[in-house]
Amino acid sequence: MNSKTYDQTIQEKDISFIVIVSRHSGKWLFWKHKDRNTYESPGCRREENESIWQTAHREFYEESGAIDYDLIMISPYRIDEKCGMLFYAGVKKLTTLPDSEIESIHFFDDIPVQLTYPELEHELMDRIKINLSCEGHDQS
Repeated sequence: MNSKTYDQTIQEKDISFIVIVSRHSGKWLFWKHKDRNTYESPGCRREENESIWQTAHREFYEESGAIDYDLIMISPYRIDEKCGMLFYAGVKKLTTLPDSEIESIHFFDDIPVQLTYPELEHELMDRIKINLSCEGHDQS
């Protein structure tokens, strides 16, 4: 991954993937994929004919089992030539983790050291913190 820029002019039709940073009861949530020994936030490619909101809701449930949460669209961004959308989820209730590629969900006070995409995760977390602080949202 190279150049990351936040670009409010990106059109929804050009967004091909999403990433969701989330918290529950004051803790940051990170996922452990069955094929990796590192932590990451949920993310996926957008399916054909799916809105970016549908992508985010589908992926968040599939990878977390969250059934009650507030989802906030934060910012579109580019990584090289690809466009993504960053979301924040304030989770109120989790249920059993659906059968997927996710092995487990972990709760952290701070960002874990062993990240799958450390540079990207730190930058997205910073973006979330700034955006939520500026808009007065509760980050719990």
